[in-house]
Amino acid sequence: MDAGTADDRWKELVQIVPQRTEVLRFFQFYRQLAYPFNPILVDIDRFELDLCTYLNAYAAGVFEAHSRSEKWATDQSIAHISLLLATLSAGAHFSDLDLPQRSNISHDLGNTLQNHGQSDAAWAQLGTTVRLAQTMGLHTERSIAYLPLYIQSKAKALWLGIDVTTADRDAQETAFYVNMLNHVDEVYQRALPHLTSRANCKSMHEHLEHLALKMHLSLLIGVLTRPALKQPQTQDLSYGILRERAKTSMIDASRAFLDFQALSVIPLRTWSMVHTALTSTLLLSTWEETRNDPESRDLQQRVIELFSAVSSVGQPGDSAPEYGPWLSKRHIRALITLRNTVRYTLDQEREVGVFEENPTPSEIPLPAFDLPPGFPEAVDQVGASPVSYLDSIMNVPLFDFSQETSLPNNSSRHSETYTTTAAMLESIFPTVTTPTSGRTSTPSSVVAADHDRPVTSTQTRRRRIVVAMTGATGAILGIKVLLALRRLNIETHLVMSKWAEATIKYETDYHPSNVKALADHVHNINDMAAPISSGSFRADGMIVVPCSMKTLAAIHSGFCDDLISRTADVMLKERRRLVLVARETPLSEIHLRNMLEVTRAGAIIFPPVPAFYIKAAGVDDLVDQSVGRMLDLFGLDTEDFDRWNGWEK
Repeated sequence: MDAGTADDRWKELVQIVPQRTEVLRFFQFYRQLAYPFNPILVDIDRFELDLCTYLNAYAAGVFEAHSRSEKWATDQSIAHISLLLATLSAGAHFSDLDLPQRSNISHDLGNTLQNHGQSDAAWAQLGTTVRLAQTMGLHTERSIAYLPLYIQSKAKALWLGIDVTTADRDAQETAFYVNMLNHVDEVYQRALPHLTSRANCKSMHEHLEHLALKMHLSLLIGVLTRPALKQPQTQDLSYGILRERAKTSMIDASRAFLDFQALSVIPLRTWSMVHTALTSTLLLSTWEETRNDPESRDLQQRVIELFSAVSSVGQPGDSAPEYGPWLSKRHIRALITLRNTVRYTLDQEREVGVFEENPTPSEIPLPAFDLPPGFPEAVDQVGASPVSYLDSIMNVPLFDFSQETSLPNNSSRHSETYTTTAAMLESIFPTVTTPTSGRTSTPSSVVAADHDRPVTSTQTRRRRIVVAMTGATGAILGIKVLLALRRLNIETHLVMSKWAEATIKYETDYHPSNVKALADHVHNINDMAAPISSGSFRADGMIVVPCSMKTLAAIHSGFCDDLISRTADVMLKERRRLVLVARETPLSEIHLRNMLEVTRAGAIIFPPVPAFYIKAAGVDDLVDQSVGRMLDLFGLDTEDFDRWNGWEK
């Protein structure tokens, strides 16, 4: 309210004060559904007394434009009205209205929230701002890397971080987190009986409180037990405790979410609960300890079915894809990845082959992960893990500012954003007639029709790279390439050989289905009619990583007996970038001759030779440097490694 005079300010206030019918309708939803699980008001009883005073004043005609009230024109009263509008906005979000009406009302009321120094209104504004910033990805360095420089500087100004440096804690790391878990358990044991056991719940509200606490507590335990996902130096008792608690926390979080939504609309309309459910379930489908567990499989399927069936009012029922955007884009992406991961796993189990059995847990190196900034310990990385996999799913940039200048006006940009959201939603909701996944080969007729369409200045597309993985050792290189391309918002088409799947199982903690879920499109190696097999399919290049000597020989001879060699042949004939990450040592004369000939034909041979000048702290640094140099050849900067800047002085 920037009006100059007191009378002008009063006129603006009268225009935004909530009507009596709005207060009576939406405040009850806030009081019953929102406040118990987000008690942002310091004194709800005092607030209700002030609300009664407001309703009496409204009924008495105080809020008339022609008669300014000195009492209600003060900063304190305006702050109270701002807070009232915020509570009504939250109440509308949890009301029985359908999604379009809820969104419109919440948006209108939320825009009137003002901060005049009153603590409740300030905290309400802060919470809204923080969640908006997280939705935009402003809290992570990778997410803002694609924004203009002036926006990056503003985003970094929002960060507040504390670097915690500890002495050698590697040996005591698991014991440290077990001790933290013990403290959490001690606090939990002092909770009210209905919070510790659902059998003690005597009312609906107590059931809801129990399930809400179970979800949040499971998420906390999941964070504290993340060291269980990395390779331990010794298999001690503490590590076993963390590993078991990690598994239990993921299962408990998913189960509590499903039980909660059966009783109330709260979990499906609460961002933190949706986030907890999707991340926990996605980790269940990724971690080798849980992905084949029958209980975990059942929870994954139930979560997928629930989100696919949610209608516009936030309850399972008739699907309404036009109301789908109640999920954020990152959560839509997580849901699609979860569904595709489960699907690929089931499909592979139906196939009869030699490599059906997973290696035993003792044979699989358990990699490390990233912890949030400021967490008590910075854990060394040794490779990709379920947690870093989850991070790659959730932290893809939503907008490509590099193409902003080619869009003629804002409407085109909004249309592009809407189309992207609609495309993701169409892959979830079953009533839409478009393809359900986007990770299988598109019919030739569709591809031909798409590429016959003339390209105008207003049409843009993401850069498109084909990634092929063969059975050579070094599967982590291919996985890291896919992770990097996802962060860079590059459209990826993945082709994976049978032996590549076997190598992934043996060398990493990933399942092939998890790796396939990282790509935008997955093509069967025997599908010689796939779009990427044609030169008319517009691609910006191809990388074979790792590249076996058999694949190299096939490319050299032009003997295209599978989709990998055929697509590589297309890249050469179309004069497009082809990078072959050859993994073999020592090299025979035949190997060297094949490398020479494909280089003459236009390909680039890239042996992943370690760069010792970066003074790597571990294998992960060496892999990141190799992947970064590979993608340099496509004009892409991962910013994940140190470049040579001359001798340090």
